[in-house]
Amino acid sequence: MRFGNTAWVLFKDLWYWAIVGTVLAQVVTRFIPFDKMQTTANGGNIRSVGIATVAGAGLPLCACGVIPFLVSFLRVGAPLAVIMAFTAASPLMDPADFAVTAGMLGLNWAIVKTVAALAMGAFVGLTILYQNRRGVWLNQVKVRVADSASAETVVTTTAEPSWIVASVKFLKDLWFSGKFLLLAIVLGALLNTLVPASVVTKVLGGHHWYSIPLGSLVGIATYGISDAPIIKVLLGLGMSKGAGMSFLIAGHATSIGLLTTLHTLVRRPLFVFYLVATLLVSLIFGIVFQVL
Repeated sequence: MRFGNTAWVLFKDLWYWAIVGTVLAQVVTRFIPFDKMQTTANGGNIRSVGIATVAGAGLPLCACGVIPFLVSFLRVGAPLAVIMAFTAASPLMDPADFAVTAGMLGLNWAIVKTVAALAMGAFVGLTILYQNRRGVWLNQVKVRVADSASAETVVTTTAEPSWIVASVKFLKDLWFSGKFLLLAIVLGALLNTLVPASVVTKVLGGHHWYSIPLGSLVGIATYGISDAPIIKVLLGLGMSKGAGMSFLIAGHATSIGLLTTLHTLVRRPLFVFYLVATLLVSLIFGIVFQVL
C-alpha cells in the first residue's frame, strides 16, 4: 500500500513533464540550427555549450522533463558537448524551483544553486568539448535514438499532410521518453518506500566534518527526497548548510529517470563521468556555501 500510494503521488506530480518536455523538445530541435554548432571534430563549440547551459538552467523542466530533450537532441545528432551541458544544467534549476528554494530556504540558497547549475553544465560541456577534440569521447552514444524513436515514423515522401507526420513523430518520441519516466516512478516509489526520509534525517542530522561529502553521496543515492522542505527539516536538526547544499545539488542532478536514460543511451565511461562531475560540483559548492 505504501509503495502504491508513493507511486501514485509521483505519477500525479510527474506525468505531465513527459508531454511538456516532448513538446518543448520538438520546438527546440525544429528551430535550433544544430548543424551550425558542429566543428570539424563534430563536437560543437564554446558558444553552443554556453547557450545549452543557460537554456538548461532557464527552461521550466524538472529532472524528468529533460529526458525528452536528451532523446530529441540525440535523434537530430546534436554535438555531444551540447547535449551533456544541457542535460547537466537542466535538473538543477528552473524558474519554479528558484522560487520554491528562495521561499523555503532563502534567496542565497536559490542563487548559489543557480550558479551551481551553470557551473555543472559548463564543466561537463566544456570538459567533453575539450577532450572530444582529442578523441576521448568519440562513439559514446550506444543507442541511436533515430533507430528506435523516429525510424518508425511515417515516411515524408508520402502524400500525407505534414501535421500527421509531426503528430506521429511526437507520439513516438513521447512513448520512448515516457518509458523512462514510468521506470523512474516505479524505482522512485520503491526507493522512497525502502529508504524513507526519516532515515536520511538520522544520517544527515548532525554537524560533522564528513557531513558535506556524505550529503553528496546520500543525494546521489536517493530520489525524490532532496527537495527544499526536507533540507529545511534537516537544517532544523543541526545539519550544516554546506551539507544541505551538497545534498540538494547531488539529489536533483541524479534522478533515477535521468540516470536510467543516460545509462541506456550512452556508454559507461560517459555515464560514470556524469556521476563524478555531479559529486565534484556538489562537494565544491557545499564547501563554498559552508564557508560563506
